[in-house]
Amino acid sequence: MTQGERDDTTAAGPALVRTDRHVPVAGYGGRTVYLCGERPADAPAGTGRPPLLCVHGSTFPGHATFDLSLDGLSWLQALARRGTPAYAVDLPGYGRSDRPPEMDRPPSAFPPVTRTPEAVAAVAAAVAAIRAETGHERVTLLGWSWGAAVCAALATQAPALVSRLVLVGPQWFHEHPPIIAPGATSIGAYRWVPVADMRRRRLNGTPEAERAALVSPDWLERWEQAVLDSDPVARTRTPPAIRAPNGTIQDSLDTWCIGDVPYDPGAIRAPCLLVVGEWDRETPPDQARGLFAVLSGTPVRRLVVLGRAGHWSMLDRRRMELVHIVHGFLTEPLDHPDTGRDRTLEGDVSP
Repeated sequence: MTQGERDDTTAAGPALVRTDRHVPVAGYGGRTVYLCGERPADAPAGTGRPPLLCVHGSTFPGHATFDLSLDGLSWLQALARRGTPAYAVDLPGYGRSDRPPEMDRPPSAFPPVTRTPEAVAAVAAAVAAIRAETGHERVTLLGWSWGAAVCAALATQAPALVSRLVLVGPQWFHEHPPIIAPGATSIGAYRWVPVADMRRRRLNGTPEAERAALVSPDWLERWEQAVLDSDPVARTRTPPAIRAPNGTIQDSLDTWCIGDVPYDPGAIRAPCLLVVGEWDRETPPDQARGLFAVLSGTPVRRLVVLGRAGHWSMLDRRRMELVHIVHGFLTEPLDHPDTGRDRTLEGDVSP
């Protein structure tokens, strides 16, 4: 094990090696992004399934989403215990990653920070660190919401590095400004997101009668506290609130809302899985269907509509169903277009 790693043998199941580190992002003033991960302790370097990197959306950091323990198990641990090394990154300006200096000033003093190209560069840096740590040539990318666009963009820029692509609640063309900034015309460097807004968004689209069964008050509280803990100044506000970069909102206004797109979906060559909840109001199922229709370059594309789920399925009672869907896609042997066979599994197709 290297510095920043530990052997997690305290919980039931196979022993896992834990990784926590900061990775520099080239070309952005020496700023670093936070990378965490869980991988099977007994897997020799370069063997087994390719590692999976999870990339978060526009508002909440990756570690508070994919590395959050609910009922004693995080999303990363759930996949690692099934044999897939799993990692999550906080994009620049989010969570435990370095924040641009503009985020320490009033938001109106600067234009939006953390645009999509910087996020893509950060994911590329995380991929390089994961490849070095695990000995694998390729990495599977899982992007959620805005993170789906970031991962898809990298898959077009560096196809040789991407084994498979999983897009959960992916963005596609839409006619209206995003829910996180309805009616926005002029925005600053970042925005303040109070707890009340967090909870409103978590439950948006979920029928009233279904809410208690979908996510318990304890799970909501654990997530909200993890999100507040991710920003050192969050609890200095009344009410408590985190800072979230506005670059993604500006990108949405500049591209998605006017019929443009920040990447060419037809250039994606990796097998793709798209998953969206039927109650998703932030990236509704029609957006996933629209993206699915133009993924013309991949030999394998799947679209799953997850019933009785919304935009936050990895954080609610549907999360293990989503784990099984993703795990099945990662373990299924699939032909890769440039080899005629799936090198990514390296002979391991066991469930």
